[in-house]
Amino acid sequence: MKKTTLLLCSFIATVGMMKAQQVQLPAAYYDTNASVLVQDAVVATENVAAERNLNVNIPFTGTYGSSNNAMRADVIYDNGPFWNIEGTPNVSLLEVNTLGMTTLGAGAAFASGYSVADDVELTEGYSIEFIDVFAYQTGSTAPTVDAVYLQVWDGDPSAGANVIWGDLTTNIIEDSFYAEANRASENTPDDTTRQINRVTAFTNGLNLAPGTYWIHYSFGGSGSSGPWAPPIAILGEATTGNAMQYVAADDIWQPLEDGGSFTPQGMPFIMYGTPTVGIKDNALSGFNFYPNPTSDVLNLKANSNIEAVSLFNLLGQKVMTVNVDATASNINLEGLAAGTYVMQVTVDGQTGTYKITKK
Repeated sequence: MKKTTLLLCSFIATVGMMKAQQVQLPAAYYDTNASVLVQDAVVATENVAAERNLNVNIPFTGTYGSSNNAMRADVIYDNGPFWNIEGTPNVSLLEVNTLGMTTLGAGAAFASGYSVADDVELTEGYSIEFIDVFAYQTGSTAPTVDAVYLQVWDGDPSAGANVIWGDLTTNIIEDSFYAEANRASENTPDDTTRQINRVTAFTNGLNLAPGTYWIHYSFGGSGSSGPWAPPIAILGEATTGNAMQYVAADDIWQPLEDGGSFTPQGMPFIMYGTPTVGIKDNALSGFNFYPNPTSDVLNLKANSNIEAVSLFNLLGQKVMTVNVDATASNINLEGLAAGTYVMQVTVDGQTGTYKITKK
């Protein structure tokens, strides 16, 4: 997702669809020796060495607070469409002839050490509960994706940012099913061999203050091909984002570009959740907790020192206070009755407020 001047008002939809603008490409795009593993419409798989234009205008493809492709009502952000031809099923059409594009999907197989990432800018604070991402396995009937690994960075991963939530070793899949769309080339638009999986990652406990973040993920699946991550699909638009691919074997970030048009590609994903209490005034940057809901222990982690944690019931009565004095800790909630509580956390003199659920 690219920088935009659009403002958010909780869940009122703010649409910036196709708003062309000059943006800062991530550092990986300035490595002229980088290449990316993709599934190509001409060659089965290949490493594409880019002939990139660093002055390219990147269109803003996202929508805030609404999505035509969402499966839930609590949409925070949709990074861009994963299909561009409506039908039964829909088609994510690769415009080989019209735009000279050749990349069907980017390598994102956990077993092979490949993953992809794209960014999102939030102007409010949110508790993120689920993130939908998309993948296909050529020749397999969806759903075949049975694992998703996801982490969140606090900036450009190729420029030394930090992981603030998650990892690429824990399978956090919530659901996987056929997305009612196929990835196909303009030459064979009725091809059904690349059925797109909609894969839902469970991210409860992920709390993000206003800022720019990178959503980084990889897949596992039962099919023999991939998994491959299809890029954002918009008819007539060859440039759709500034996504990257990570290669674990070489510990390197690569620009995710189309192999024919050499244009930057974006990755479709949809974020679901709720505004944090008080949003800007009460969300702490770098603080996260999990699991939520919890039946006993709540784990806390912050970039700075966590001074204290207090819990209040919905009547405003304080039911627990714990002095932490560490950057990571856990709180035993076993003695509390099941229900909803407000957690007040103090980190380096700043206070944040979050809703938690005791099962």
